[in-house]
Amino acid sequence: MNDTVTKLKQEKKDKDNVLRALDVSAITAITDRKGDITYANKKFEEISKYNIDELMGKNHRLLKSDYHPDSFFDDLWRTISKGKVWYGIVKNKAKDGSFYWVNTVITPFLDENGRPEQYMAIRMDMTKQKELEEQLEKSLKKVEEAQKEKEEFVAMITHDLKQPLVPISGNAELLANPKMGELSEMQLECVKEIQANASRQLSMIDNLVSAQKLGAGAM
Repeated sequence: MNDTVTKLKQEKKDKDNVLRALDVSAITAITDRKGDITYANKKFEEISKYNIDELMGKNHRLLKSDYHPDSFFDDLWRTISKGKVWYGIVKNKAKDGSFYWVNTVITPFLDENGRPEQYMAIRMDMTKQKELEEQLEKSLKKVEEAQKEKEEFVAMITHDLKQPLVPISGNAELLANPKMGELSEMQLECVKEIQANASRQLSMIDNLVSAQKLGAGAM
């Protein structure tokens, strides 16, 4: 009997040490099989803005942010009710209306029949990381929008620059045709100069389009 009592005391001490270590480093909560909170540490209170009295006996739905679809939590409960560990990143809503993100691990505690009787949730605050990711995503979106506007601008400019070259080149070609009448040597040189510059400008426009494609990684 003494050996059994000593063993139980040691097991309790070990569990208390583990829980104490978790309390220092993580947001920790324990619920009953229905999901109602039976234990919450100080870090849980701090991040949720609820005090311990407001948390005890409440369901984690108290923190629901409406960011995740119902299927997200259906999958969570389906997993842990089978006695399996669930991993995920959750966006929660604090008492003051602010939002926070937590990297979450939920571990079922099983009874002698292998059925969950309690659940322990260990969470790490990753709000700042998610905020940085959201800022980066917004910045990338702005860059993509600017790139799109740039492409549209270049397309418009190249179209507007090319459009006058069609009648210039066409009329110069007609003038150079003997059927339109004989031209003096000086007149013919002027027509050739018009054709050469029209061709040069067309080449410059094509180079502009190619440069745009290179910049966009599309060439």
